[in-house]
Amino acid sequence: YTAEVEATPLPLAPFGALSDLLAGEDAYRGSERHDADAAYWRSLLADRPEPGTLAAAEPALPRALTSGSTALPPEAAAELRAAAADAGASWPAVVLAAVALYLSRLTGQDDVVLGLPVTARRTAAERSVPAMVSNVVPLRIAPRPGLTVRELVRHTSERLHAALRHQRYRLEELRRDLGLLADGARLLGPYVNLVPLENTLRFGAATCTVRNLAGGPVDDFALVLDGRAGGGLRLQLDANADLYTPADVDAHLARLAALIRQLAEAPDRLVGRVGLVEPAELARLATWNDTSRPVPPATLPALLERQAARTPDAPAVVAGDETLTYAELHGRANALARLLVRHGARPEQYVALLLPRGADMIVALLAVLKSGAAYLPLDPDYPPARLAAMVADAAPPLVVTTSEAASVLETPADGPLTLVLDSPAVQGELAGLAQSDLTDADRAEPLLPGSPAYVIYTSGSTGRPKGVVVAQQSVVDMAAWAVDAFGPDRLARVLASTSLCFDVSVFEMFGPLACGGSIEVVRNVLALAEQPGRHWDVTLVSAVPSAFAQVLAAGAVDAAPGSVVLAGEALSAHAVREISAALPGAELANIYGPTEATVYATAWYASPGTAEGAPPIGGPLENTRTYVLDAHLRQVPPGTAGELYLAGT
Repeated sequence: YTAEVEATPLPLAPFGALSDLLAGEDAYRGSERHDADAAYWRSLLADRPEPGTLAAAEPALPRALTSGSTALPPEAAAELRAAAADAGASWPAVVLAAVALYLSRLTGQDDVVLGLPVTARRTAAERSVPAMVSNVVPLRIAPRPGLTVRELVRHTSERLHAALRHQRYRLEELRRDLGLLADGARLLGPYVNLVPLENTLRFGAATCTVRNLAGGPVDDFALVLDGRAGGGLRLQLDANADLYTPADVDAHLARLAALIRQLAEAPDRLVGRVGLVEPAELARLATWNDTSRPVPPATLPALLERQAARTPDAPAVVAGDETLTYAELHGRANALARLLVRHGARPEQYVALLLPRGADMIVALLAVLKSGAAYLPLDPDYPPARLAAMVADAAPPLVVTTSEAASVLETPADGPLTLVLDSPAVQGELAGLAQSDLTDADRAEPLLPGSPAYVIYTSGSTGRPKGVVVAQQSVVDMAAWAVDAFGPDRLARVLASTSLCFDVSVFEMFGPLACGGSIEVVRNVLALAEQPGRHWDVTLVSAVPSAFAQVLAAGAVDAAPGSVVLAGEALSAHAVREISAALPGAELANIYGPTEATVYATAWYASPGTAEGAPPIGGPLENTRTYVLDAHLRQVPPGTAGELYLAGT
C-alpha cells in the first residue's frame, strides 16, 4: 500500500516456501534430534510439580476471556534490560522469573511449570514461512527463597535456553508420553507469551498501532508481553472469565508489573525478601484489622461481680427445676472460694472440676475463679486414662467433685486433694463461711489480669492432649465482645449445652453473666429435641454444626432463638439452608477460632433469610487481628490462599 501511494518499487515478499518447512518437519520426526528432545522433556518432567493456578477452581477451557493491560514505561524497561545484562541474560528471563516467583509465592510451590509459546522453528529460513507450526513448551523454574534475584534470573535464563533448544518436540506428544491425555489432565500452569513483533505499521501517511487480541485458548491465564514504541513494554493479561473477574485481572497485573520492577531494581536481594503486596493493598489489610477497642484491664471475677451488684435478683443459672439468682450464685461461689483458698487454691495454680452438669458445676467454676486459681475442666464421660493424664500434666493441688463423679478418676496417693462437694464434711465447712465477695486480702496472693483463668486440653496436633492456658484479661475481652456483638437481648437466656472441656462453653457462660442474662444448663444441645412438647425459652443457642443437624433431624424444635452460633467445624451451605428453614427468625453466626485464641477469633453473620452459599469464617473480632501468610511468614495479597495467623488480646 505504501509503495503504491508513494510510487516506489514494490519489495519482494520475504516468505520461504511451505514445502521446505513441511519437508523439514518430516525429517525432524524421524531424526535422532527428535528422540533426544523427547528424552530431555521426559527427564525434566519425571518429578514435575502439580501445575499451579491462582484461581479458586480448577482451570478448564473458558467460555470467554477477561483481559487487562498495563504499561512498563521506557525507564522501567531500561532497568529491566540492565538487570538482565547484569545477570548475563536477556530481558525475557527477568519477566519469566517474575511470573514464576509470583506463581510460586501465591501457591506455596517452590517449583513451578509455566507454559511458553514458541515458534517451533530453529532457523531464519523456517521462521520466514507463514504457517501454523507454533508450539507450547514447559518452562520449569524453581524460585527458591535463598536465591538472589540475579541467581534466579540466571537459573531462569538457563531453563529458557534449554527449552528453546528442544522447542520442536510437540506438546501433544509430550502429554502422551507423560500419560496426560485424559480430559482435565494438566501439565502446564499459566502461559507467558513474549511477542517480538513491531507494534506500529505504516500505510502511506497513516500509522496504526498493533494490538494483540488473543493468543489462542487460555484455560487459566496468559501474560502477553510486547515492545512499545519508545522502548517501553506492554503487559496484557488474558484470563479465563470463569475463574477471574476484571478486578482480579487488574490486581494481578498491577502486582506483576510492580514485581518485575522490584527484580530489576534489586539484583542482590534474596528472593525470599521480595514483597508482593502493594502499598494500597497493605493499607486495605490494615483497615480490615482495625479492630481495637478499649477494654479496661480487669479480672473475670471482678467483671461478673459488677453485674451481680447491678442485678442481684435476676435469674442467673437455670438447671432443671433449680434456679439461682445472681445473688445466690455469687453468694454460694464466694463461700466455696473461701474453702478452696483454705485448702491451697491460689493464683497461677489450677483447680480441677470433675462435676456433673448442673447448677453446682457453675457455682464451683465461679468459686475457682474467685479464689484466684484457674479451672481445669474434667468431663466425667471422658475415658479414665485421659482424665488421669490431664491431672498428671497440670498437677492441680485440688480436685472438686461429687461422690458419684469421683469414681472415674484414679489419683495416686501423693496426688491432689479431693474435695467432694456433697460430703457432710465439706457441707459442714461451707456452712460457716462468709458469702461476701472476695478481695485480694482473702486470697493467697493478688489476682491479676494476666493470671490464668482456665486451662483446656485440646486433642493436640500430635495426638497427645495439649493444655492451653488462657488469661483472665483475654476472657474479659471475649465477654466484652460477646455483649457488643449480640447485645443483652440476644444474651438474655442462653442455652449452656457445651462440655466445659470445650471452649465454646466459655462463651455460653460468661457472655450472658457479664450483661445480666441467664444460662440454662443442659446435658448437651440434643436436649432441644429430647423433650417433646416443651417450649424452649432461649434467645441464643450455640453448637457444632453436625450436632445441631442432629437436633433438626430429630424433628421440629419448639424454640425461637434470636441467634444460632455455629463453630467448631466447617459450616456448609446445606446446613445454613436447613437451619434457616427450621428457625426462620434466627440470625446465623459462623464463628471460628482455636482454643489458643480465647474461644473465637473471626465471625460472619447472616440476617434471617439472607444466607446463600457456603459461608466464610468472616473477619476478625474486636481486639483481634488476622493475617494470611505464606510459607515464609510474608503477607499474601487479598484474594490469595495462605495460612491464617492470629494476633491480639
